Amino acid sequence: MTFTNCNAFPPQSWAALTDAEPRLLTLERDIRSGAARHLKRNGPVTIDHLWAGHGGYKRRLTQLAGWSAANPYLRTSTAYEVAYRHLYSVLEDYDDIVNGARY
Repeated sequence: MTFTNCNAFPPQSWAALTDAEPRLLTLERDIRSGAARHLKRNGPVTIDHLWAGHGGYKRRLTQLAGWSAANPYLRTSTAYEVAYRHLYSVLEDYDDIVNGARY
């Protein structure tokens, strides 16, 4: 696998992360569609369950950013933190929908 050669180290933004690892965008789309699909099928569930539960999104993130990332450029705590904050905020949007904040 070839990795993007990025100018800034460590990555400081979601855009820089996704330039280096486009699969993060796939994970973001999966979170958006998966949370909505789960709500439709199973009703409300905590975002912590979706994030860290069995088969949760956290496991996928750790393969893309942080110490276990495939891309050596993203093997930093900063990369993990930037990605985590962005992706978890997507789940918080889901939580707002479940709790009626957007109705």
